Amino acid sequence: MPSTNPAITSGVVTFEHWYDFAEGGPVQRALLPFPSTAPAPFEVARWSVAPNTSNDLDVHRSREV
Repeated sequence: MPSTNPAITSGVVTFEHWYDFAEGGPVQRALLPFPSTAPAPFEVARWSVAPNTSNDLDVHRSREV
């Protein structure tokens, strides 16, 4: 049976405060743990929206998933 090796990363994802929505809460972003010689071609962000509220219109020039 072939041996498998676990994926190697440069560390954990650490989120930091980026900005606040007028309503709905803070937005955090993080750099992904890719080596500096081959950085990730995308960014990650997360946010929370409290019940019965909404966030500001969120529009970007790039594609989101």
